[in-house]
Amino acid sequence: MKRSRLKKGAGKPRSSRLAIIKQWVAVGYGKGGEGSRALEFKTDSLTPEEASEVAKVVSSYNEYRGKAVAEAILKLRGKVSSVEFGREFSPVLYVHMPFWTHQVAGSKEISGRIFTESENKANVDFVMSVLKKVKPDELDYDSSTNTIRAWWD
Repeated sequence: MKRSRLKKGAGKPRSSRLAIIKQWVAVGYGKGGEGSRALEFKTDSLTPEEASEVAKVVSSYNEYRGKAVAEAILKLRGKVSSVEFGREFSPVLYVHMPFWTHQVAGSKEISGRIFTESENKANVDFVMSVLKKVKPDELDYDSSTNTIRAWWD
């Protein structure tokens, strides 16, 4: 019997990967049937476009509104390196800010320059202001990891 091999770099297309992540999030929030849920999890790193789609899987949860959060995430394009969506008993987002220009999601740069302190502060302030509008109960910035966490209870 002959086995087929995948060519290097071959694998699941991003659209298939996104579909699997959305199903996984749905199960994590109890949409997989009785007794199926996970109270603590995070997705892999996602682009803002992917994270926007994933955020809509949870339509509402207390003050969390999936459609509004999805729209807010799209406003972060060009400012962030990645986004993780998950659950810490309630919906949570981790927004990873880039240290270097080539780390911005979707950047075509092979190598870039480090963001100045004032550029990083401006980007962080922008992301914080966008996320504040979708009313998370907790909105924090960790300067040691350059990460913003938004959590809805």
